[in-house]
Amino acid sequence: MLSEIISLLESSFAKRWIIKKEIQDDLIIIYLNKDYLNRFLFFIKEEKRLLFNQLIDMYAVDFTKSNYRFQINYNLLSISLRTRLKIKINFCEGEAISSITDVFPNAMWYEREIWDMFGIFFKRNDNLCRIINERNFAWFPLRKDFPLKGVVNLKYSSLEERFLYQKKKD
Repeated sequence: MLSEIISLLESSFAKRWIIKKEIQDDLIIIYLNKDYLNRFLFFIKEEKRLLFNQLIDMYAVDFTKSNYRFQINYNLLSISLRTRLKIKINFCEGEAISSITDVFPNAMWYEREIWDMFGIFFKRNDNLCRIINERNFAWFPLRKDFPLKGVVNLKYSSLEERFLYQKKKD
């Protein structure tokens, strides 16, 4: 069944977009060219023989010592096929990824969280704002190069009703 799904993807116009494919247990993993992400997702969501129409999860990984600094993983589900699909996008630091909120509206929250924690920018997402960290926090804590003890001391001022940052002393 899983190999048939991969054959269908390869026989479609999306074949040239797939960099690498593999099957692990009951999961199909596709490494995709980032330039075709939205078109590929729209295709596998709307194609009647696939119907991967649920974005279950989306997360980022930081590989500091790799050719590509970051990887975004999209976990999708096709209820009709009872199959899961993981799409992986590799890219360098400073590169922006296309927002997928036009295909999967629930990606808005995931994209905001990834931006907040990793600093990965999503093109066409007009609502990238802090949802976990303080609004004025200038760093991205889930990057591997973020210091374990942080970069500032944070103290809440009840008089000013906001957080105050103080430089750490080495």
